Amino acid sequence: MGVPTDFLPLQGEPVPLADVLPQEAKASEVVAIETEVETSGRQVPSDQELSEKLDKFRATHAAEYFNRDREKRAAFGRRLLEASRQTKHSRTERYILLNEARQIANRASDVETMLQAGRELASQFDVDAAGLSAAGVRDVLLRPVDSALRSAILEQLKQVMVQWKSDGKRDDAQKLLADAIGLINSASRNEDENVADTEITKSALQYLQLLAERINEGNAGS
Repeated sequence: MGVPTDFLPLQGEPVPLADVLPQEAKASEVVAIETEVETSGRQVPSDQELSEKLDKFRATHAAEYFNRDREKRAAFGRRLLEASRQTKHSRTERYILLNEARQIANRASDVETMLQAGRELASQFDVDAAGLSAAGVRDVLLRPVDSALRSAILEQLKQVMVQWKSDGKRDDAQKLLADAIGLINSASRNEDENVADTEITKSALQYLQLLAERINEGNAGS
């Protein structure tokens, strides 16, 4: 049985790995995907190119994928992001590492790694960086978590936006926040009719709108 592409929740009973891998992969290692001949251009690898290598990669790292500890999952995402930067000869491998880092960071509510992986993915491949980032922010902000983690998530998002502004990427920050607001509003209108009345949705919209105003006014770092 392979590792499911839809990541498991972070809470709940442990999933036995016996049916997934005869041996757990070491949590401290990122096993490289076999190299390939480097190709030029920004084209996303084909489904055929990705399928076998991605299945093998997820099976090798089944222990990390099934781990429900948020901090350990976030650390795994950061290791994948760093591994992608060390991968020089395989575009398919870089794509897998970056995209998996982005998705794992999303599930771990690690906003900084999620957004950075998305930006690096878009710098090398023809993907919609703005769309991926806004959807990721929507996912993270609407996910039910405890109040301490929610505060940490909001603070991390603020710091990333401030850093983007400081780096001369104010327009990117403005677009990300506007797109995330639009996606959350769309979810409120088009999904469960009660979504718009939930405290999570209201607080997410309120915070994003406030942050957008502060970025626009140039006083987000205060």
